Amino acid sequence: MTFQPSFRVIDWTDEPATEGQLNSLRRLGYQPARPLTKGWAAHLIRSVEAHPQNEQASAENGVREVTKRQAHLLRQAVEEAERAVRDATKDEAEELQRLLRVAIRKRQDFWTDTCRDPPQMRDCSTQVLDLFMRYGCRFVVPAGELVQDILNALDLVIPLWDRYQPELFYQTLEVNFPELDRLFL
Repeated sequence: MTFQPSFRVIDWTDEPATEGQLNSLRRLGYQPARPLTKGWAAHLIRSVEAHPQNEQASAENGVREVTKRQAHLLRQAVEEAERAVRDATKDEAEELQRLLRVAIRKRQDFWTDTCRDPPQMRDCSTQVLDLFMRYGCRFVVPAGELVQDILNALDLVIPLWDRYQPELFYQTLEVNFPELDRLFL
């Protein structure tokens, strides 16, 4: 005979975030783009407090300047590695190709992380959280090849998009891959 408890255990982490949690996030400079659970809000508060930033979000799109700079620095690292590979001697080519692959992977991982739930993020930095909370929380995590295809397309047609309009990454996801939008699952 097995014991069956007469009560149900409630997982408080799945309940809606409290007004206090939302106020804490706003005070820390984050305006959630969608409803949060208590668990997510608690995780985000801990993460943001662990990586404080004094910089305010830009009025233009709500993304902090430090976030835009980081996104663009990752692109610059790829471009510099590509130039180095182009200008390399045969002896240098193999090592520079490896460094190029590393730079591409770091950039891909950054954008992929912005669509991951915070507990699954590989780099739970302030910049990743900033984009996740503003845009990425709406999407299922896209595959690495898809992320790279979007980055390549945006880089080709819109110079400096990542520095001034990082929301274009998510708009491209939304328009071209609506099946990744969590709102429609």
